[in-house]
Amino acid sequence: MVEEGWKNQRVLVTGGAGFIGSHLVRRLVALGATVLVLDDLSSGGRAQVPDGVELIVGGVECSDVVEQASADCTTIFHLAARVSVPEAEADPETCRLVNVQGTANVVAAAVSRSARFVLASTCAVYGDPDSIPISESTPVEPLSVYGHSKASAETITCEAIAAAGLQGSCLRLFNVVGHGQHVTSAYAAVVPRFAECLRAGAPPTIEGDGLQTRDFVPVDFVVECMVQTAMDPGEPVVNVGTGRETSLLELLEHMQGMAGTKLQPTFAAGRIGDIRRSVADVELLHHRIGSCEPSRLEHALHAVLRQESTTSA
Repeated sequence: MVEEGWKNQRVLVTGGAGFIGSHLVRRLVALGATVLVLDDLSSGGRAQVPDGVELIVGGVECSDVVEQASADCTTIFHLAARVSVPEAEADPETCRLVNVQGTANVVAAAVSRSARFVLASTCAVYGDPDSIPISESTPVEPLSVYGHSKASAETITCEAIAAAGLQGSCLRLFNVVGHGQHVTSAYAAVVPRFAECLRAGAPPTIEGDGLQTRDFVPVDFVVECMVQTAMDPGEPVVNVGTGRETSLLELLEHMQGMAGTKLQPTFAAGRIGDIRRSVADVELLHHRIGSCEPSRLEHALHAVLRQESTTSA
């Protein structure tokens, strides 16, 4: 069984003090793995790392740090990245240094140690595709510096899979939601933002007309996909989503029903370059992992609504 395979395994999670990374770390610990976290704490926090888990504070852009952190590891999950689109546009060199050179360093470490490897990629690599649902064969045409950097990270990973026999896979995450998201999180920030407004009784603001759609996927399902993929990498690239398309207006109405609050949103100008529709083709994911039941997303949304305040991303 997948769960039994993690006992006594030494595992590195880069970015393990962040939103998704901390959920992954807790799951791996529960499965019996010995987990190390490498994180520069630029967006994550020490409090996100469970007791008993070693935290190495440092950046993946430093090869020596990666070498130290990955020693004797049998599996590496690479989640460390600069994920803020506005920050990447303002400082593209840092974004490329961390997301591209950092990935090259971590992939090199995985190859040298014959470690299994999972890259947390993003649906941002697709840009604004002509048709939906978005399949893995959809052309990679990112619109942002961040999207370009993650596309390059995928290329590095896939080249190592083909040329060096890396046992790895790139998971293209759609809009991940769940407990612990910060309102400034790059992952589905609209969910904690709506939740904060509903708790405060303040009208939420929607950028644009609210008809733009996203594929919201619960963080516990994302973690499950990562854990199973590491054990059996399979295809080099796999979408991770639910295959269900939800507009921001539908999301707000649904969250208001959960909270028992009805607030009229205000509308602001749409963001330049905002993608109109986004939903994953999950046929490959269903074949490899299975489907994400709607109840899991309900649970994730409830968790965000219940948290007293948002924590580090």
